[in-house]
Amino acid sequence: MAFNKLGYKTVYGILDAVNYGVPQFRERFVLIGSRDNEDIFLPIPTHFQMHQNPDYRWKTVGEVIKDLENDPGEYTPLSGERKKYLHMVPEGGNWRDLRYRKGWIESVYSHIEYNSRFIVSFGKFFAEVYFL
Repeated sequence: MAFNKLGYKTVYGILDAVNYGVPQFRERFVLIGSRDNEDIFLPIPTHFQMHQNPDYRWKTVGEVIKDLENDPGEYTPLSGERKKYLHMVPEGGNWRDLRYRKGWIESVYSHIEYNSRFIVSFGKFFAEVYFL
């Protein structure tokens, strides 16, 4: 391997974000390299589908963001028109559930399913949570 020729020890694998406390199934290739001549390892999962301690179980979106409803921090409120359309999207749905579509609706409107194990982003290039 080319990294070995450069003096690196490497370890690689496919990791899923849900196993590290993120409420989303998201597999990613991870490569870790070091030239410190020490053994290296992939991170050990911190969360599991079933565990006797609830703190170590997979998280839902609702569990992760529940405190934001009372204290959302700094955010930009939605306009009245955008709120109207977002309220029309059912839980777990997206812009395809709207009867009338306008250009920007396709990239903006999704509705979080609070008991799910995944997050739906609200745009092509950003992810934000809005409380109505």
